[in-house]
Amino acid sequence: MDVTKPEFLDPVEFTQKGDGINFTVHSTFRFRTNKDEIVIVEAPFDTDLASIPDFAIIGAGFMLVWMLFAMYWPWKLAKHVGMPVVIANFVLVLISGKLKHYGKYTNAAIVHDYLYKRNPNGWSRWYCDWVLNEAMGCCKVARWQRVVIYLGVVLCGLPAWLSHRHSRKDYRNRQ
Repeated sequence: MDVTKPEFLDPVEFTQKGDGINFTVHSTFRFRTNKDEIVIVEAPFDTDLASIPDFAIIGAGFMLVWMLFAMYWPWKLAKHVGMPVVIANFVLVLISGKLKHYGKYTNAAIVHDYLYKRNPNGWSRWYCDWVLNEAMGCCKVARWQRVVIYLGVVLCGLPAWLSHRHSRKDYRNRQ
């Protein structure tokens, strides 16, 4: 199988909507994967760009629950698992300050949102997540950001994937 270099074949044009959260893609653009498959993002398309949760809030809430668990739970496991959990949450809080709603990965996030919402090629969720990773590479996103964002969608993207299953089916039926 030939491996091609992933690339955006057209410029991406979008503007922010009045709500300050969502954006509209105004022109159709294409992205080529390393398997030479083309993703055509058809305009108009509404997106929220990168749906990166605020890890500071999630981490603080998890820390509070863990502290209560460790203080009152009779298991000895709580003592041994507690410190790695505290360190992991601290790292998440630090990372959350570096990842924003938009950045170098914006174009990749639009492709990923399109695949999650419409997925005209019928690809699996795992492949759609991998296409995000490839697209971030084209956007010259730092490797550590690519890893964090990719793991974030792999580990936490299922609710978004499931919430759009009917729109994907409707979209493919209209074609």
